[in-house]
Amino acid sequence: MKIEALPVTSTLGAEIRGLDLSKPLPEDTASAVLNALFEHRVIFFRGQDITPAQHVAFSAQLGPVFSDFPPYLTTLDGQPEVTVLDGGSADSASFWHSDVSGSTEPPMASILVMREADAVLEYLFHHQQQADFQCRWRWQQGDIAIWDNRAVHHYAIGDYAGMQRTIHRTTLEGDAPY
Repeated sequence: MKIEALPVTSTLGAEIRGLDLSKPLPEDTASAVLNALFEHRVIFFRGQDITPAQHVAFSAQLGPVFSDFPPYLTTLDGQPEVTVLDGGSADSASFWHSDVSGSTEPPMASILVMREADAVLEYLFHHQQQADFQCRWRWQQGDIAIWDNRAVHHYAIGDYAGMQRTIHRTTLEGDAPY
């Protein structure tokens, strides 16, 4: 199946339209989603309303789901593949980083589902701090983002101080770098 990938910037990022991620995707559609990720490095889906189990099921269609999380990350009760980034601390990820990069086999991609608040994560920064290499996304409830941890960094801007945010994330396994 051909999917519609609308570029967010001229350098990276695309919005994928026309898919319902609460339902299993045909194999060729899942492959097209992965190809869009590899081409654009960061992809977004608007207006998705998925449960944690559907989040994991969608993730598993793209590759093996990572589960070797460091002990400082909290996982969702009953869904240990989902880490929960929950709280009002606006600076907990306010630095350039790749998720779980200290692992011997760093994750291939992270799949973030935005969950309760309108003012959370105003933008995601990717790659470098120069505007020419950033992809910014204005979050809305139900949005989903996937990024290639091997090719881009991300930065959660702490512009929601004093407000609650809840995000669920699954992470795909990667392989040992060469």
